[in-house]
Amino acid sequence: MQDIVRSQSIAEVIRNRRSIDSFRPELPPRENILAAIDSARWAPNHKRTEPWRFYLLDDARVRALAELNAEMLARDGAPAEKVAIKREQWAAVPGVVIITVRSEPDADDVTRREDYAAVACAAQNFMLHLWACGVASKWSTSAVWRHEGFWPLLGHAPEPDDSDDDRVLTAAPGADGEEVVGIFFYGTAESVPAGKRRLPLEAVLTDFRG
Repeated sequence: MQDIVRSQSIAEVIRNRRSIDSFRPELPPRENILAAIDSARWAPNHKRTEPWRFYLLDDARVRALAELNAEMLARDGAPAEKVAIKREQWAAVPGVVIITVRSEPDADDVTRREDYAAVACAAQNFMLHLWACGVASKWSTSAVWRHEGFWPLLGHAPEPDDSDDDRVLTAAPGADGEEVVGIFFYGTAESVPAGKRRLPLEAVLTDFRG
């Protein structure tokens, strides 16, 4: 009976979690974030490659990231008003964790895809743990990592200019072979939207036992 109750609790967390755009200004306890990162690294990963890397940004780096993103938007031709709004939004986020994938230099394409899938699982673990602690989050793939200042912000050497990598992942590799899986904003939600799914279960399930 205890296992059933526990499973129902997990199901509720999975189904109730939402991506949140607006946060209260207070920063959630650091120990909650560290615990969520610790849960993230227990995701399944083939051959135990443990390909995930996590960067918990401080306030100065959150603001610097907001500037880099604003610069990228401006370079890409975004209107000045949008650039200003995004700069303000990103700078006001209480916390940011950047999650990357790092495969071995000699890894083949299959292993790299498996590593990326493992880190995506880790990202879900991270967000679910946060939600269970009352901390909301949002997974962003805004390509701020294309800015030449992105990898140095995380303590790496600058990204090489001659990369010809064409793997089907979300981000160009940094100087140390890492690729960004997501930028995760976190904080206490201002409000929680209702859940939505366009397709019912029967539209996505082929049930050979039915």
